[in-house]
Order: sequence, then C-alpha cells, then structure tokens
Amino acid sequence: MIRNLDPERRQFYMYMLDLERSQRRNIRLVLEDNDSLRRKQFSYPEFKNAIEKLDPYVDRNMLWTVFKDYLVPGEEKFYYEQFCDTIDDVRRKKIQFESVLKRIYDRILSNEKNIFDLLEAGDQFRDGTSDKNEMLKELSRYGIDLYGQDLENLVFFTDTGKHDGRLSHRELKKLFADYLKSIGKNIDELSRTAHLKGIQ
Repeated sequence: MIRNLDPERRQFYMYMLDLERSQRRNIRLVLEDNDSLRRKQFSYPEFKNAIEKLDPYVDRNMLWTVFKDYLVPGEEKFYYEQFCDTIDDVRRKKIQFESVLKRIYDRILSNEKNIFDLLEAGDQFRDGTSDKNEMLKELSRYGIDLYGQDLENLVFFTDTGKHDGRLSHRELKKLFADYLKSIGKNIDELSRTAHLKGIQ
C-alpha cells in the first residue's frame, strides 16, 4: 500500500507520525491496548474511538478512507496491523529522507543561494512545482545528486498526485522545516529570502 499513497493519504500518515510525537504514544500500541480480544481487527467505531483518544479533532473523513483501505474481506472490520505497518513504512521513508534534508541544510549554510531560490527561479509555470527531471537538475546544480532510495523518497514526499509527474516545492519546504525543528533550528534563522519564511 505504501507505494500507492495519494497526497491526501500521505499527509494523513505524516499527521499520524506527528500525533505520535506530540502525544508520545505509539499508535500500534494504542490500538493494541484497545483490542481487548486480541483480534487485530476493529470496526470503524472502535478504530475512530481509539484514534480520537489521541486527537478528538482528527479528520474523520480521512479516518474512514484509510479504514476502507484495510477492510477484512466480507466484513465491516479492518486489519489495524496493516494500517500500523503503513505508518511504520512512512516513518522509515521519512528517516531515510532526513539524510537528503541534512545535505540541503549543509549546502544552505555554505552557499549564498539556497535550493528553494533555485527551484523558484526555475518554476516555469509559477505554480510551485517542478518536473521530476527539473528538480533533480536543480538539486544537482546545488551539489545534491539523488539516486535509488533517495530519489524514490523525494518523489514519494513531494508528488502532487495529479499524475502529471510534477513535484511540489512547498512539500519539500515543509519537510525541510520539520527537519530543522527536529534538530533544534528555526527556518527563519536560515532564511535569506522570503521563500523560506512562514513554513512552520
């Protein structure tokens, strides 16, 4: 399922990771604690109630959407372990991608320009996106070459989901801002242009 996440689902799973961090609770353990019969299955109300204990304002439409992704055939229950496996897969991808974000951070510290300026300047349609090859070219010009898993993760986290092969600058900036927070830095301290400001 991890490879087929559209941007809305991807954002939801990223939100699940943020929820784990803010609540200092592992969602798999929360669901297991609420599974008194150890069936590893939940009805939608059981799933919703367990997640709403962590955040009563969680997007119920997205909860219903991901619930349907893991339905038990012929039943109105879902396998929560598969849901938790997807959270773990997104977590792994985010951790792997942090090495790329660290390289961007190191390059920003040592350059007069930053990668977000270059992406903005090369944005032909002025829509905050780049073709995958364009983004790779700009990253390479900036001294960051991506291959294999790093490239796959870039596409995973920044794909616009419009099936047009375009990658979102804003999503890359948000990931970068989150990375900076995780190392105790503030994006405004680094910002040499307005493009980086206000992405917190």
